Formats: sequence, structure tokens, C-alpha cells
Amino acid sequence: MIWTLAFWKGAGERAIKTAAQTAIGLMGTSALIEQVPWAIVASGTAMAVVLSLITSIGNASFTAGLPTTAKGLEATTVGKTDTTPVTPPARVVAEVPAGFASATTPDPS
Repeated sequence: MIWTLAFWKGAGERAIKTAAQTAIGLMGTSALIEQVPWAIVASGTAMAVVLSLITSIGNASFTAGLPTTAKGLEATTVGKTDTTPVTPPARVVAEVPAGFASATTPDPS
């Protein structure tokens, strides 16, 4: 799976985003641009990129953009809205504080 172009595109995109986020986060620890510890920023960013690539290899199917199941592919079809009502478990309903009015519950008064 890691020998596909889709995998390396996904892994590369994630690594670039991780590098940018890490570098900005590490630079943000300084008050002035002259005070930025560039060696620490470079080191931290490099480590984050390596960890991002290792994570991508660990979950190669997801990184390549492949659905985990055929139903997962149908559920993620672009442009379709899922209008299935969701019923909370009884445990959650029992934890709702007294006097709380749900948006779907009619006002008893």
C-alpha cells in the first residue's frame, strides 16, 4: 500500500501541514523574530515530519484515501445529506437536567 502515488501524496501533504504547524508553534514561543531559536525550530520540525511519516505508514490505507469498508464509501458520498434521526441512548436521556427543554420537545405550557 505504501508504494502507491496516492499514499505518498497523502503522506506528503500531511507532513507539510505538520511541518508548518510545528514551526509556527515553536516560533510563537519567542517575543521577537530575532529571539527565535532557529536550531530548535528546525530540529522540532524535522522530528514532527518524521513522526508524521511514521504515522502515515502505520495507517497506509487511510493515508492513501481508501475507505475502510464499502459502506464507508457510500456514507461519504459528496453532496448527500444524512437526514436519519439520531436517538440518544437512555443513559444520556436520564442525565438531562430537570427543566431543560430540548429544541425538538414541544413546550408543555
